[in-house]
Amino acid sequence: MGFSFAEIWQHMGAPAIAVAVCLLLMSMVSLGITVDRILAYRKGKRQSVEFAARVGALLKSHRIQDASKLADSEDFKHSYLARIVKAAIDDFVEVAAKHGDEATYGTVKSAMERAVSQETLALRRGMTILATVASTAPFVGLFGTVLGVINAFAGIAAAKSAGIGAVAAGISEALIETAAGLLVAIPAVWVYNYFNGRVDGFGVEMNNSVSEMVDYFAKNKAELLEAHYKDAKAS
Repeated sequence: MGFSFAEIWQHMGAPAIAVAVCLLLMSMVSLGITVDRILAYRKGKRQSVEFAARVGALLKSHRIQDASKLADSEDFKHSYLARIVKAAIDDFVEVAAKHGDEATYGTVKSAMERAVSQETLALRRGMTILATVASTAPFVGLFGTVLGVINAFAGIAAAKSAGIGAVAAGISEALIETAAGLLVAIPAVWVYNYFNGRVDGFGVEMNNSVSEMVDYFAKNKAELLEAHYKDAKAS
């Protein structure tokens, strides 16, 4: 036999082919998650930057109802920052309606922290699978290598010779499986570490937003309550 990939594939046994197909599926899943996360992070970041610029003006004028509507609009459905601000405003309105001037903002902080946890979980979607692919692909390739070595010894036994011709097919099959496992695992490790860094960056940004919103509510308590009462009467 020659040593082209097509010829090696034709001489692979069923177990080795199954390993190769498994590695191919793992690679496709890894690629799918990579594309999905890149698109999600780009949309989330872009919309969050736009939302921050627009909601800042509304909060400065204490128009919290308008800020809530903005956070809930379709224009910012991918913005993690919009959902966090929405959680803070909704909790403030609920607390103000029940406790009035005695309203405290510990619950607002708790509501935002819960929103941060949910957003972080959403941002990490698929990363567990990516980590699994990165950690297991070399072992799947190694399993294929073992099958290739077994095939090589079977070739030696069948040919009753230890020459290179008797073991070439099995050795080639074994090496390809090893290389395929590494080819799947290495990019998955790189991408996982990159995404992990992006999520950590988003986490810092969201936690900073929590602190800023809590400070905002604490410093503007009287004005916000007055605006809330006006909105309540108008509705």
